[in-house]
Amino acid sequence: MGSYERNQNHNIKNEAGPFRLAFRKGTLRITNKFGLPAPLVRAVSNSKYNKGDADFSVTELIKPPRITALEAQHWEELEEDASDRLWALMGSAGHEVLRRSADGGIVEERVSIELGGLKISGQMDYVVADNAIIDYKFVSVWAIQDGAKPEWEQQLNCYRYMAKQYGVVVKELKIIAILRDWSKLEAKRDSSYPQSQVTVLPIRMWDDAVVEQWLKMRTIAHVAARNGILPNCMPDDVWEKPERYACMKKGNKRASRVLDTRLDAGTWIASQPKPSDFNIEVRPAERPRCESYCAVSEFCQQFKDWKAAHGRT
Repeated sequence: MGSYERNQNHNIKNEAGPFRLAFRKGTLRITNKFGLPAPLVRAVSNSKYNKGDADFSVTELIKPPRITALEAQHWEELEEDASDRLWALMGSAGHEVLRRSADGGIVEERVSIELGGLKISGQMDYVVADNAIIDYKFVSVWAIQDGAKPEWEQQLNCYRYMAKQYGVVVKELKIIAILRDWSKLEAKRDSSYPQSQVTVLPIRMWDDAVVEQWLKMRTIAHVAARNGILPNCMPDDVWEKPERYACMKKGNKRASRVLDTRLDAGTWIASQPKPSDFNIEVRPAERPRCESYCAVSEFCQQFKDWKAAHGRT
């Protein structure tokens, strides 16, 4: 890959080789539209994240290459309100408390490996004595409704692979999800709702060859994206939910059944003792990340095309 010059803003200049690695400059502009107190604004504006001298961090690699490249391209135009960073601040505070409470093991250790001429770093929350990697996530109930997110599985398997390079054989991967909007009343009312504010999610372990292939393909995609070759985000990247069809019984607020096609919904209703008591409610397709959680969705042609195809303005 040649040699690189790095300045304090992590701008990278490639002096030799085919790739031009463009990094965003400076810090993100933080607004204060709701007049939050100055100490709070300063707290949410300070980021201690540092990937060291690595070319990529695992956190960067699990992020879709398209988003990362568009953020770099439009960095000077982006802003985020202080009020939108409060949960990130709470998560950082929670991690610090947990770090201080750890009893042995490896806590928030940053490790790095070389792969394909690139240095990749990662910071593990906690590796306990019985060789399990534990990662804490401060998330909403919605975030775990389908189990662990694909990017969490990718992240922890990269950490396991890195730990192995340091002689630590990991036998178990876990996400500890701390649900910030959990409701005791909802848990009592609905048995399918998480019954505790803390949920432990076991993570499937990959073979080393699978991790290596994922890392190689992901670094290639990120380097290409930085050079203007933007791959489309995949359904998992945008947390896609396809259009579905709810069988609604008259007078009920909750669906009796939610099915993938209108035909399946009609067939199910026809099998009921009183089909006339039901109607079909269309639940539109969603891309929650694009719609609510992506800072560059307004610049993304893929999202614009998706909205046009689904009649969204």
